[in-house]
Amino acid sequence: MKRLALVALALLLMGGSAAAFVFFHARDSGEPMRWFRKNLWYRISTSAEPRDFPASATRAQVDEAFGAWTSTACGLVPQVRYIGASTATHATSPSRLSDEPDNVITFIGSTAQWVGAPADGGLGNSTTEIAITKISHDAKTGEIIDADIEINDGGFEFTLSDDPDPDQIDLLSMLTHEAGHYFGLDHSSDPEATMFPTHTRTGAGATQARTLAADDIDGICALYQDVPDSHYEDTGGDDGDSGNGCGAGPDGGLVWLVGLGVLGRWPFRRVARAVESAHEPDLSAGGARRRARAHDTRAR
Repeated sequence: MKRLALVALALLLMGGSAAAFVFFHARDSGEPMRWFRKNLWYRISTSAEPRDFPASATRAQVDEAFGAWTSTACGLVPQVRYIGASTATHATSPSRLSDEPDNVITFIGSTAQWVGAPADGGLGNSTTEIAITKISHDAKTGEIIDADIEINDGGFEFTLSDDPDPDQIDLLSMLTHEAGHYFGLDHSSDPEATMFPTHTRTGAGATQARTLAADDIDGICALYQDVPDSHYEDTGGDDGDSGNGCGAGPDGGLVWLVGLGVLGRWPFRRVARAVESAHEPDLSAGGARRRARAHDTRAR
């Protein structure tokens, strides 16, 4: 934590202005949230295919989005690879800190599922939300345990075009923003940054988030300075099946944090759901939950 503060100070001194990037922070300790694992992966759900472009194009778009972050010159960001399909119909929640990450990307084609009450099998999201990244992390160390991306395919039209129509969402811009959340970045106050909460959907700005700004690069490189060894690192994931990591890990609660990435004139939502436990809590056990909302309606 001290090293990260020094890095931020150095950036401030070199740049002459305060850094705009922001990290997610662990609930209990305030430590920055980031992956400790050196090997990361993702899956793409086949439970519902995207409506507006071939499903076969999804992987290349996701790889390019992650690549924008992993190819930064500092060389500190862990690589992310595709390991196969998933049948999940929405984001998955690990029950233990040592669970192997699912890291599933899901297109939600049903508006009823997107906005429906969780008690009725829905996701409890808003129609104004384009996509949402759900992160589980160790509440004490800040280590990210799992990160899933849900895409509101029933509510918005996505495109692969380099010149989107005003009523379309650039898929690659959205995915690159969500990939920043996947790695642990919150929203930036720099209007040029990929992690800025809102982006225009017209002109050059419609695809601006595809390319990282200096603030994005500074933020991701500062976040991944001096990352501790993972308590749960495993070389698994090659067979596409969920399993257990190798470490029991420190005592601590598992926290599910949601960072929303939306492009356009819609409010953002950030929701934190926490289950308090002494050690590796079972999320199905009905532990105490805390819910917080923050809305941002800035647009440009």
